[in-house]
Amino acid sequence: MNNRKLALAVSVSSNLAAPIIGGILLGYFLDQWLNTKPWLILLGTLLGTTGAFLALYRIVNKMNQETDEE
Repeated sequence: MNNRKLALAVSVSSNLAAPIIGGILLGYFLDQWLNTKPWLILLGTLLGTTGAFLALYRIVNKMNQETDEE
């Protein structure tokens, strides 16, 4: 059971961090390329954060469904 909890912790942390970091980096490089500072980095951060919370919501729903089935 401990391995499953560890896997869940790694999954949640990567599902939260990856979209946010990706949105920030994409926004930063697009801002540099298009000279639109700071608008695209802000948009990337917002979209990345939204994506991270949607991923977290899906994980929590999946856990709830597994708990209900047991």
